[in-house]
Amino acid sequence: MGNKRIGLIVLTEIAQTGLVAILREQSELCRITIHGRLEVDDSNFLAGLFRELIEEFGGEFAVDVTEMIKKNSAPFKNVFRNRQGNKDTAIFAIIVAPLLLEKIRLVPNSGALRLIFSNEVDQIVDVDNRGNKTIAMFPDEKQALIAAFKWAQ
Repeated sequence: MGNKRIGLIVLTEIAQTGLVAILREQSELCRITIHGRLEVDDSNFLAGLFRELIEEFGGEFAVDVTEMIKKNSAPFKNVFRNRQGNKDTAIFAIIVAPLLLEKIRLVPNSGALRLIFSNEVDQIVDVDNRGNKTIAMFPDEKQALIAAFKWAQ
């Protein structure tokens, strides 16, 4: 499979609050909702995404999101693609109903969920510049988050 990475940014609209992205916070670092690598058994990026959804958020959430993507019943888009040498990264975004988030089942290494509003994206710093009061992300994941908010609004 080489060095292929997959990701998903889950967005939802909260009444009287607006559009938010659901990120995962792990040790002073925010990550996109789902992230991982393609494995040998993954036939393509979407197969890898579905596997990562099950591993990281549990079967019920994964099945519902997978069905929404297959039936084209939720806004879904590839918001970031980067190919450099043998590295290939694809990050998708999906907008889901807030009630669907109740089906997320975190595993011990998931970290905590963090809601980020589009006006907070400018405050995100590179992982090398993180501090106690900052939101830090990998640059490619921040680019994907910006693209997801632009697409969703």
